[in-house]
Amino acid sequence: MRSFVLASVVILLLGTARDSAAQDSNPAIDALRPFANGSSQRELIRAIGTLCFAGNRLSDRLQQDCNALVGGAFGSDSNVRGALAQIVADNVNQTTDRTQFVGTDLLLMQVGVVSSRGPGGGGFLPAANGGVTAASEDFDAWSLHAAVDLRHRDRERSVNEDGFDSDHVGLLLGLDRRFTPQLNAGVAVGFGQGDVEFGGGSGDQDIDEHKLLLYANWSGDSGLYLDVLASWQRRDIEQSRRVAYALAGGTGVDQRFSANFDADATALAATLGYHWQHGNMGLDGFINIESTSIEVDGYSETASSADGNGAGWAIAVPDSDSDITTAELGWRASWSISGKRSVWLPQLEVAYVKVIDQDESATAVQFLGDRSGSVGLSNLIFALSNDEEDDDYFRLGAGLVAQWAEGRSGFINVSTHLGESRYDATSLTLGARFEF
Repeated sequence: MRSFVLASVVILLLGTARDSAAQDSNPAIDALRPFANGSSQRELIRAIGTLCFAGNRLSDRLQQDCNALVGGAFGSDSNVRGALAQIVADNVNQTTDRTQFVGTDLLLMQVGVVSSRGPGGGGFLPAANGGVTAASEDFDAWSLHAAVDLRHRDRERSVNEDGFDSDHVGLLLGLDRRFTPQLNAGVAVGFGQGDVEFGGGSGDQDIDEHKLLLYANWSGDSGLYLDVLASWQRRDIEQSRRVAYALAGGTGVDQRFSANFDADATALAATLGYHWQHGNMGLDGFINIESTSIEVDGYSETASSADGNGAGWAIAVPDSDSDITTAELGWRASWSISGKRSVWLPQLEVAYVKVIDQDESATAVQFLGDRSGSVGLSNLIFALSNDEEDDDYFRLGAGLVAQWAEGRSGFINVSTHLGESRYDATSLTLGARFEF
């Protein structure tokens, strides 16, 4: 309580000197600085120290929360360090985390869900003349396909960004038409649900996903093939951010800040590859490129207890967008095993993934309780930083394809990332295709 009173007195005195020189040597910021870790927390204490000047720049609730925190800093309360770690919204950049959007549609194309080559490239089978055939001359024009996609991703915490553990399940339904033995095109729709748990119980997200894919494929008798894909997806996100801490002066905070918002992504992807066949063994070399644009709606948080301690830490996040371009260079080996009624193709795949371009700009946010406009000042914007990510890693996959008579096939594929710092990513895809 003594530190709280001391902070209030100091802040009141500081309110009489708001010129730039005074703010350059702000005692509140100086008191908070030893407790801050990383650029996002340093931006946070700049905002808190500046806004805590008396002069009606803050709502009553935010003023009280600021006073309590700054009072703890003046009183050398070690709990201030943990409080800053709780208050900073270090998960706002995770909505555009590349693992949430990038590579998912490309992987569907790679495992053959949306490919003229069929699941896992099974469209290339040994021909009687010793070469390969991309499709039978007596082909069925239409195909239906369905796939279930299960993904798990987790990220270790870094200096400015929270860690997370996420799971996703998706269903894809598609229809395509083969116009010639070499060319087909189709459309697919997808539905998915996911959840994200941020580190240390600091919050979560519930996600509903809808997507639309358009694709076309060309396969030559020589083994050369080209796949192109365009996709659009929308994610409806319900987010909860928890802030919980206790200061030595008796101030206890346990708030959940909720928000609902949408995130849209559009992507273009292409695969150029070549298939070699020697007896029952097949080998593919391929290069992929994918460009993704992500747009996230802005949102304002709502505190679980509007009048309770800590409610002033609610923030407003503006609309944001980012662009990511990745390339893959890889190889796939397969073996065809003939049975009485089916052909089985076990497969192994390895690809080197390079992030060619990625926006990693900071997110500019503000406190909802900032009332600077009421005294003729602009609201104070502070930046929450992204940490630099690996720009290359490997993807390893294994799968099994089964082909039966009358154009029926099924597959299962598992894929994981190797050598990507902070991240683990694993996916399981299984599905079936029916020609008619």
